[in-house]
Amino acid sequence: MARAAQDPPSPVDAYEAPTIATPAGDQPAPEYYGATVAPQPITPAPGSGDLNDLAVFALIASCIGLSIPGLIMGHIALRQIKKSGETGHGFALAAVIVGYVITVLVLLAVVVFVVFMIAVLVAAGSAVQEFGSFG
Repeated sequence: MARAAQDPPSPVDAYEAPTIATPAGDQPAPEYYGATVAPQPITPAPGSGDLNDLAVFALIASCIGLSIPGLIMGHIALRQIKKSGETGHGFALAAVIVGYVITVLVLLAVVVFVVFMIAVLVAAGSAVQEFGSFG
């Protein structure tokens, strides 16, 4: 039986960091196993700034049923966000959308109610003409 030219690596050697070749002039590659790396500074994400308060108020107003004030505040907030670069575009846009949806639903309900009342009054008027007076 032929013996290997070299003994297998010891378990300690097997877990050492691999050697990484670096181009000349560069800093040596950091060690990956057990080495501590200096913490990187936290940089804010692009576009992250102050939250536009009017956008939040507009969304709250729209969601609780104050659709007209929510619409007005939402449009103003969208304009402010566009000029100042603040965050809250999603809040303002949601306020405008919810405000329009609620406004349309309320107007639709008013139209249905008016049509229903006209139909009831027409039916009552035709019943009075048909049967005469109720006295």
